[in-house]
Amino acid sequence: MSVRDDLTVAIRLDLAGPEVDHPQATEVLPLPPSRWYLTGFLAPWNAPSSQKCDEDDTQGELEYGEAGGPGDDDEATPEPRAARRSHFPSSMGLSVLVPAGATGLRVRVEWGDYTPVLKDNVALGEWQRTQRQETVVVPLVQMSGNGTVPPRPVPGSYGLEIVTSIRVVRERVDLRGIPAGTRAVSVFLVNKREALEGHDDEKDRWFVFQT
Repeated sequence: MSVRDDLTVAIRLDLAGPEVDHPQATEVLPLPPSRWYLTGFLAPWNAPSSQKCDEDDTQGELEYGEAGGPGDDDEATPEPRAARRSHFPSSMGLSVLVPAGATGLRVRVEWGDYTPVLKDNVALGEWQRTQRQETVVVPLVQMSGNGTVPPRPVPGSYGLEIVTSIRVVRERVDLRGIPAGTRAVSVFLVNKREALEGHDDEKDRWFVFQT
Protein backbone atom coordinates (compact mmCIF):
# COMPACT_ATOMS: atom_id res chain seq x y z
CA MET A 1 0.00 0.00 0.00
CA SER A 2 1.34 3.43 -0.96
CA VAL A 3 1.71 6.41 1.35
CA ARG A 4 -1.20 8.02 -0.46
CA ASP A 5 -3.39 4.95 0.12
CA ASP A 6 -2.38 4.89 3.78
CA LEU A 7 -3.38 8.54 4.11
CA THR A 8 -6.76 7.91 2.46
CA VAL A 9 -7.50 5.02 4.82
CA ALA A 10 -6.44 7.09 7.84
CA ILE A 11 -8.68 10.01 6.84
CA ARG A 12 -11.68 7.73 6.29
CA LEU A 13 -11.10 6.02 9.62
CA ASP A 14 -11.03 9.37 11.42
CA LEU A 15 -14.15 10.73 9.69
CA ALA A 16 -16.37 7.67 9.22
CA GLY A 17 -14.94 4.75 11.19
CA PRO A 18 -13.57 1.26 10.51
CA GLU A 19 -14.46 -0.90 7.52
CA VAL A 20 -14.98 -4.66 7.26
CA ASP A 21 -11.97 -6.70 8.51
CA HIS A 22 -10.32 -3.59 9.95
CA PRO A 23 -8.50 -4.19 13.28
CA GLN A 24 -10.89 -1.72 14.93
CA ALA A 25 -14.05 -3.45 13.66
CA THR A 26 -14.90 -4.36 17.27
CA GLU A 27 -13.71 -1.10 18.78
CA VAL A 28 -14.97 0.38 22.05
CA LEU A 29 -15.44 4.16 21.99
CA PRO A 30 -15.35 6.41 25.05
CA LEU A 31 -18.13 8.58 23.56
CA PRO A 32 -21.32 7.94 21.57
CA PRO A 33 -20.25 7.19 17.97
CA SER A 34 -22.32 10.04 16.51
CA ARG A 35 -20.09 12.41 18.48
CA TRP A 36 -16.90 10.51 17.67
CA TYR A 37 -17.37 10.35 13.87
CA LEU A 38 -18.38 13.15 11.52
CA THR A 39 -20.00 11.25 8.66
CA GLY A 40 -21.00 7.86 7.30
CA PHE A 41 -24.00 7.19 9.54
CA LEU A 42 -27.78 7.23 9.11
CA ALA A 43 -30.36 8.33 11.67
CA PRO A 44 -33.84 6.77 11.78
CA TRP A 45 -36.10 8.51 9.29
CA ASN A 46 -38.81 9.24 11.88
CA ALA A 47 -36.54 10.13 14.80
CA PRO A 48 -37.50 13.28 16.75
CA SER A 49 -35.63 16.43 15.85
CA SER A 50 -33.63 16.26 19.08
CA GLN A 51 -32.09 12.99 17.84
CA LYS A 52 -31.58 13.96 14.19
CA CYS A 53 -29.41 17.02 14.65
CA ASP A 54 -26.19 17.91 16.41
CA GLU A 55 -26.77 20.66 18.97
CA ASP A 56 -23.15 21.78 18.56
CA ASP A 57 -23.23 21.93 14.75
CA THR A 58 -24.76 24.85 12.89
CA GLN A 59 -24.69 26.12 9.32
CA GLY A 60 -24.56 29.88 8.97
CA GLU A 61 -26.59 31.77 6.41
CA LEU A 62 -23.71 34.01 5.30
CA GLU A 63 -26.16 36.90 5.01
CA TYR A 64 -26.20 40.06 7.09
CA GLY A 65 -28.61 42.83 7.94
CA GLU A 66 -28.38 46.36 6.62
CA ALA A 67 -25.06 48.08 7.12
CA GLY A 68 -24.88 50.93 9.62
CA GLY A 69 -24.38 54.55 8.59
CA PRO A 70 -21.15 56.58 9.00
CA GLY A 71 -22.28 57.94 12.35
CA ASP A 72 -23.14 54.60 13.88
CA ASP A 73 -20.90 53.26 16.60
CA ASP A 74 -19.35 49.80 16.72
CA GLU A 75 -22.31 48.39 18.65
CA ALA A 76 -24.44 48.80 15.51
CA THR A 77 -22.36 46.31 13.52
CA PRO A 78 -24.80 44.10 11.59
CA GLU A 79 -25.26 40.63 12.99
CA PRO A 80 -25.49 37.49 10.86
CA ARG A 81 -28.87 35.83 10.58
CA ALA A 82 -29.64 32.93 12.87
CA ALA A 83 -27.78 29.77 11.95
CA ARG A 84 -29.54 26.55 11.03
CA ARG A 85 -28.87 23.19 12.65
CA SER A 86 -28.03 20.51 10.12
CA HIS A 87 -29.94 17.23 10.25
CA PHE A 88 -28.34 13.81 10.00
CA PRO A 89 -29.27 11.90 6.80
CA SER A 90 -31.54 8.86 6.97
CA SER A 91 -30.66 7.31 3.60
CA MET A 92 -27.84 6.91 1.14
CA GLY A 93 -27.75 5.44 -2.34
CA LEU A 94 -26.15 4.96 -5.71
CA SER A 95 -27.29 4.65 -9.31
CA VAL A 96 -26.22 2.14 -11.96
CA LEU A 97 -27.11 1.30 -15.55
CA VAL A 98 -28.34 -2.26 -16.12
CA PRO A 99 -29.04 -4.05 -19.42
CA ALA A 100 -32.55 -4.86 -20.56
CA GLY A 101 -32.16 -8.55 -19.74
CA ALA A 102 -31.14 -8.09 -16.10
CA THR A 103 -33.71 -9.60 -13.74
CA GLY A 104 -32.26 -8.62 -10.38
CA LEU A 105 -29.49 -7.00 -8.36
CA ARG A 106 -27.60 -8.58 -5.49
CA VAL A 107 -27.10 -5.79 -2.95
CA ARG A 108 -24.56 -6.29 -0.17
CA VAL A 109 -25.23 -4.04 2.82
CA GLU A 110 -22.44 -3.46 5.34
CA TRP A 111 -22.67 -1.38 8.49
CA GLY A 112 -21.68 -1.14 12.13
CA ASP A 113 -24.01 -1.21 15.14
CA TYR A 114 -22.93 0.34 18.43
CA THR A 115 -24.41 -0.53 21.81
CA PRO A 116 -23.68 0.90 25.27
CA VAL A 117 -21.26 -1.10 27.40
CA LEU A 118 -22.98 -2.17 30.63
CA LYS A 119 -21.66 -3.39 33.95
CA ASP A 120 -24.22 -4.66 36.44
CA ASN A 121 -26.87 -3.10 34.15
CA VAL A 122 -25.25 0.33 34.52
CA ALA A 123 -23.98 2.14 31.41
CA LEU A 124 -20.25 2.93 31.58
CA GLY A 125 -20.36 5.66 28.93
CA GLU A 126 -18.56 3.46 26.39
CA TRP A 127 -19.95 2.07 23.13
CA GLN A 128 -19.08 -1.34 21.62
CA ARG A 129 -19.11 -1.83 17.84
CA THR A 130 -20.45 -4.91 16.04
CA GLN A 131 -19.74 -5.42 12.33
CA ARG A 132 -22.84 -6.32 10.27
CA GLN A 133 -23.27 -7.56 6.72
CA GLU A 134 -26.34 -8.83 4.86
CA THR A 135 -27.27 -9.51 1.23
CA VAL A 136 -30.58 -8.50 -0.35
CA VAL A 137 -31.73 -9.60 -3.82
CA VAL A 138 -33.75 -6.87 -5.53
CA PRO A 139 -35.90 -8.03 -8.46
CA LEU A 140 -35.88 -5.77 -11.49
CA VAL A 141 -39.33 -5.91 -13.03
CA GLN A 142 -39.60 -5.55 -16.77
CA MET A 143 -41.39 -2.33 -17.59
CA SER A 144 -41.86 0.12 -20.42
CA GLY A 145 -42.02 3.16 -18.13
CA ASN A 146 -40.72 4.20 -14.73
CA GLY A 147 -41.49 2.63 -11.38
CA THR A 148 -40.47 1.81 -7.85
CA VAL A 149 -39.82 -1.70 -6.60
CA PRO A 150 -41.52 -2.44 -3.24
CA PRO A 151 -39.04 -1.91 -0.35
CA ARG A 152 -36.99 -4.95 0.58
CA PRO A 153 -36.15 -5.43 4.29
CA VAL A 154 -32.53 -6.08 5.22
CA PRO A 155 -32.54 -9.39 7.19
CA GLY A 156 -31.72 -9.14 10.88
CA SER A 157 -31.25 -5.36 10.73
CA TYR A 158 -34.23 -4.37 12.91
CA GLY A 159 -35.61 -1.92 10.39
CA LEU A 160 -33.21 -1.21 7.51
CA GLU A 161 -34.73 -1.27 4.03
CA ILE A 162 -33.56 -1.25 0.43
CA VAL A 163 -35.65 1.11 -1.71
CA THR A 164 -35.18 0.87 -5.48
CA SER A 165 -36.28 3.17 -8.29
CA ILE A 166 -36.11 2.13 -11.97
CA ARG A 167 -36.14 4.40 -15.00
CA VAL A 168 -35.85 3.41 -18.63
CA VAL A 169 -33.06 5.33 -20.38
CA ARG A 170 -34.57 7.17 -23.31
CA GLU A 171 -32.57 7.45 -26.51
CA ARG A 172 -30.85 10.81 -26.73
CA VAL A 173 -28.28 12.33 -29.04
CA ASP A 174 -25.77 12.72 -26.18
CA LEU A 175 -26.27 9.10 -25.04
CA ARG A 176 -25.46 7.28 -28.24
CA GLY A 177 -24.01 3.82 -27.77
CA ILE A 178 -26.27 2.81 -24.89
CA PRO A 179 -28.23 -0.31 -25.91
CA ALA A 180 -32.00 -0.09 -26.22
CA GLY A 181 -33.84 -1.11 -23.07
CA THR A 182 -31.05 -0.06 -20.71
CA ARG A 183 -32.42 0.99 -17.33
CA ALA A 184 -31.11 3.42 -14.71
CA VAL A 185 -31.53 1.85 -11.28
CA SER A 186 -31.17 3.89 -8.07
CA VAL A 187 -30.72 1.84 -4.91
CA PHE A 188 -31.12 3.43 -1.47
CA LEU A 189 -30.38 2.13 2.01
CA VAL A 190 -32.98 3.67 4.36
CA ASN A 191 -32.90 3.57 8.15
CA LYS A 192 -36.49 2.72 9.11
CA ARG A 193 -35.66 1.71 12.68
CA GLU A 194 -38.07 2.93 15.35
CA ALA A 195 -36.41 5.59 17.49
CA LEU A 196 -37.66 6.02 21.05
CA GLU A 197 -38.58 9.59 21.92
CA GLY A 198 -37.23 10.74 25.27
CA HIS A 199 -34.15 8.48 25.04
CA ASP A 200 -31.79 10.98 23.41
CA ASP A 201 -28.81 9.70 25.39
CA GLU A 202 -29.29 6.27 23.78
CA LYS A 203 -30.16 7.45 20.25
CA ASP A 204 -27.06 5.86 18.72
CA ARG A 205 -28.59 2.43 19.38
CA TRP A 206 -30.90 3.06 16.39
CA PHE A 207 -28.33 4.74 14.15
CA VAL A 208 -26.34 2.74 11.59
CA PHE A 209 -22.68 3.55 11.12
CA GLN A 210 -20.03 3.01 8.43
CA THR A 211 -22.79 2.28 5.89
